[in-house]
Amino acid sequence: MVQNILLNEEGKTKLKILNRVRELGKGQYPIYFFENELGFSYVKTSKLIHSMDMELQQLDPHFHLLNDRDKIEIKGDIPYFEDYQRFLCRQSLSYRFLLSTILYPNKSMADFCIEEKLSQSSVMRRLRPLISYLKESHIRLNCLQMKLTGKESVIRMIITHFIWYVSFGEDLTNYFAKEKELHMEELFSPEDSRWMIYGEEKEWNVYQGVALLRIQQGYVIDENIFQTFSLPVINKKFREILTEQKLSETAIQRENHFIGYAMFYKIQYFSIHDPRLKYVKKYLETNKVVSEHTQNFYDFCVKELFSTKISSEQNKLIWIDLFNLFLKKDVFPEVVFSYNLSTSTLMTHYHPMLLKLKKKINQFLDREYRFESARLKEREDLLILLSAIVLPYFEEKKVKKTVHLGIAGVQDESLLHFLFYHLKQITGIEIEICGNKLDKEYDLLLSSATKFLPEPMTRPYYILDTENMQMLHHIQKKIDSLLLEN
Repeated sequence: MVQNILLNEEGKTKLKILNRVRELGKGQYPIYFFENELGFSYVKTSKLIHSMDMELQQLDPHFHLLNDRDKIEIKGDIPYFEDYQRFLCRQSLSYRFLLSTILYPNKSMADFCIEEKLSQSSVMRRLRPLISYLKESHIRLNCLQMKLTGKESVIRMIITHFIWYVSFGEDLTNYFAKEKELHMEELFSPEDSRWMIYGEEKEWNVYQGVALLRIQQGYVIDENIFQTFSLPVINKKFREILTEQKLSETAIQRENHFIGYAMFYKIQYFSIHDPRLKYVKKYLETNKVVSEHTQNFYDFCVKELFSTKISSEQNKLIWIDLFNLFLKKDVFPEVVFSYNLSTSTLMTHYHPMLLKLKKKINQFLDREYRFESARLKEREDLLILLSAIVLPYFEEKKVKKTVHLGIAGVQDESLLHFLFYHLKQITGIEIEICGNKLDKEYDLLLSSATKFLPEPMTRPYYILDTENMQMLHHIQKKIDSLLLEN
């Protein structure tokens, strides 16, 4: 979701091009090839690809997307998609604006516009996705004053996540090194490293850095709920610095426990040897409401979803992972925690059974929260996260069935003959040509371009590429996985 909030259409298109280049693999590809796929003019397509060439060289100085003949040429490894995505997010106007709200509290919209050499209306237009996202979490962004107001714990979570996701905290570390007398690393107590055997010390440090900057701007955590969580003695150096900031002992404890919650409880997957686990176990005995939701969902999974043999150790971890997930939704019902909702599309793409799994879980949530509908404000978010935890243990009986295959938007008759010839030889499939307005359910759709697929696209699909010699192999693997489903 972060990239959807931060990137404009140009950035998203660049990612599509890179993804397509990775699918094509080694070879030479003229710019007009992508012109046809994107539906842009040659000039616009060429400008995008030349811009990508320069940006990718910043990630890897030895990589060149274009050769001397102005063609895309892939000889070896391509920079990782995720690295380029983060690079684009880091360069985005929305990220730089959000970062400025915490690093430069005295900066105004007028100052920002001068730096960016853009009009106020242009900046506001580009900020719309960010403003909308913050509004959904009940956070107000005063664009003219560049101020964030609302529930402080939510603001901290959002800012920390964006900085951590986009730059792994580097933007904050660099700021402290240049602008502050105190280096950010000095906030972290070395003895707290023992709790981060299965975590990231730097993420902990980012929470501390964001907290100190917000406190210096006059914003503090004012909720008592975080003091209910079971924690060891942590943040010694950070608490000493807050004492120097003239904070009351109550305020210091709230700040301390908020960071403790983030680093001990906001965990998606635990290891059985994680030293933080004993504190979570101790706390869950005191939170009867969340424990009850967790137990109800776990019982539902055992009865209707789990089909693989699960060890006693795995059972304990699954239960705690589910508890932490329900706890996050209990503490922050207004916040989307699966920040990258496109993960759902990716999971569906490679795990077709996910659709059936989500449907079953959705029915459970309807029953479980029938008297607490407000807690399902971000239902899709909760569905994705629950599905991600359960999916490895949701393996349906290996019984062959008929796979219904649809082919959409393939204008090349020779390609159609090729597909029908080879796919008809596979036992257990029905294949037919279809349009993008489907009147029946297909298990898998094949198409020559995503624009021929129905919207919204909820079914597994494969984009045909006649230049890719592995095309049939990839289709076969998808069909094989579908044939194993009920």
